[in-house]
Amino acid sequence: MASSLLGWLPRLGRSWEPLDFAHASCSERVPLDHKIDEDCLSGYFASGYHPVRLVEVLRDQYQIVGKLGFGATSTIWLVCHLCCWCHVAIKLFVHSRAMGSQLHNEVQMCRRMSLAKINHPGRSAVRELLDSSDIPGPDGRYRCLVHRPLADNILFGIEDDDPVFEASEQGELQSPSPRTELDGEKDDIDLQRASNQDQTEDCQRRVYRASEVILEAPWDHKIDIWNTGCMVWDMFQGFHLFPGHDAEHQTYRGRAHLSDLVAVLGKPPASLLSVRRPDHQILLRSRQRKEYFIAIMDRMLRWDPIERSSAADLARDG
Repeated sequence: MASSLLGWLPRLGRSWEPLDFAHASCSERVPLDHKIDEDCLSGYFASGYHPVRLVEVLRDQYQIVGKLGFGATSTIWLVCHLCCWCHVAIKLFVHSRAMGSQLHNEVQMCRRMSLAKINHPGRSAVRELLDSSDIPGPDGRYRCLVHRPLADNILFGIEDDDPVFEASEQGELQSPSPRTELDGEKDDIDLQRASNQDQTEDCQRRVYRASEVILEAPWDHKIDIWNTGCMVWDMFQGFHLFPGHDAEHQTYRGRAHLSDLVAVLGKPPASLLSVRRPDHQILLRSRQRKEYFIAIMDRMLRWDPIERSSAADLARDG
């Protein structure tokens, strides 16, 4: 501990110099009509996303190093924290107007989880929020969340301050990623909910939606058991158990998802249908290891959330 602190003493009062992206001008240029990453997402609109540049320094302290990921409501970037001599991950949401009522949800959930007891078994599995702010952009303000970069990948280990982050940084410096050309006039824990509140709105990724979520019936934390069961199936079988793909419209539809559920689980119980939203239209139309696997799936994937096993029961019986 002492040696670790001593190692930081020379850095006190100093900050990193911004990185020199001298090679950035030599990077490949991607035309606007060539779609990559979030450009390919359904419902994408260019003006919704902050036009991040690798040479950019946000809030005078976060310099963009490389892109880590993207989604329908945000992009994620590896950045140098120029004041703390470390790498952090920044999540930039689409502009605040597009987020609507969801704008504050992830920050609120991060803060809620940070209040959990230190000895809570799930505390170490949740990244804490380091910072949050709104950043001005060409089409309004954009919510920005700062976390530590994900470490300890299930496939390989990455320790804190691991050279892999520096390698990523140097890779961008020497051979920058392709950049989309802009015309200069470019004017895009979010699904979590508090468990002590009654919920009815959609809150899960499409293929993992629990039966009560699709039916717009009241739901609680038991949708997580359904979600986990679907992911376990994906991992072992290599395909989605309930894809919800509508062959006629060639896209996901809730009605097709319900058809998949009925085909595997049978008709939903009347008790569940009685609490669904009345205006919701639905379409009702190897051995020991295999038996054990099917039995576990049967306990996790039930129409009625009351009949699903709890996480504690599944862990104890597993």
